[in-house]
Amino acid sequence: EEFEIVMVPYEETDDGNGGDDLKGEKKGILCRKSTDEAYIKLWGQERFQKHYKNYGVDTIWGWDENSGIKPCGPYLRHCVLAATKMGGVCLDSFLDETYLVDRKTTVREYLEKYPDV
Repeated sequence: EEFEIVMVPYEETDDGNGGDDLKGEKKGILCRKSTDEAYIKLWGQERFQKHYKNYGVDTIWGWDENSGIKPCGPYLRHCVLAATKMGGVCLDSFLDETYLVDRKTTVREYLEKYPDV
């Protein structure tokens, strides 16, 4: 409920097996970050208060790059498993082009440092 699910254009890459029929723009589902404002607009201030503010969490999405917040382990594992099932190109893209809130550390670097996640 905190994320935004949207349809986005994407382009297939050559799979190396002559899969030219896969090339071209298509549409796929993407789960992307949203905003606190969008959450409140959809679910209301009372729910935001109950699920977040009452626990001392003032924001879902407004974390500063110096906040030190780390990924949720189970969620990160699910993301890695999904990317793994999509194959090497997808997995490498996820690991090397997805960054933690510090905007410097890739998921791959984080998992190398914390392999038990």
